[in-house]
Amino acid sequence: MKNLINSKYGKIILIVATVVLLVLLLVMALVQKPSEDGNTNSLFPFISKEEGSHADVLDAESEKKDKGDNILLIPKDEVYSFKMTDSHGILLNFERKEEGWVYIDDPTLDINQDRIDKVLNYLTDVKFINTIVAENPEEYGLTRDSSEYSVDDANGNSTIISLGNVDEATGNVYYALNYDFSIIYVNQGKLKNVSEYAVEDLMAVK
Repeated sequence: MKNLINSKYGKIILIVATVVLLVLLLVMALVQKPSEDGNTNSLFPFISKEEGSHADVLDAESEKKDKGDNILLIPKDEVYSFKMTDSHGILLNFERKEEGWVYIDDPTLDINQDRIDKVLNYLTDVKFINTIVAENPEEYGLTRDSSEYSVDDANGNSTIISLGNVDEATGNVYYALNYDFSIIYVNQGKLKNVSEYAVEDLMAVK
């Protein structure tokens, strides 16, 4: 054994083993070290995030005034139902009842009524800064399979918004109305925020 340690190859093996051990200890220390927000999975932030923090930002953004001309402007109290595609790609259906907003697919769920109000800030005040006559709307991410949002008002009118790509250079987002993809509307970017809400953001925390 002594000859092995003193040999050239034995020293190399010991050095490699020491380095591997140090790397393992460093990784374990990083995984267990709490982040500033108390999250112990700092190496994997997508596993556990501070609950509600991102949704709170979206709520605040919904209050900001958007630029452009209105293509849709409905008083929120006149909306009796709406649909939205959440950040998981799930189409959610909500309806206004006497007790407040209800998730149609599971009425037993407790809904965050204040957050629904923020979501409606996006869907009832929709603006555009430009329009595009498109021969190939799929180049803008607009097809029948695009993320869908709709609002139904008290008069029985329904407006469907299909949300397309975000322009990486400008942050603008493309959208179409009522499946008419021949005309594409350009929003300065606020509208895309509504697609970042997840279904769990809309549930009341008990």
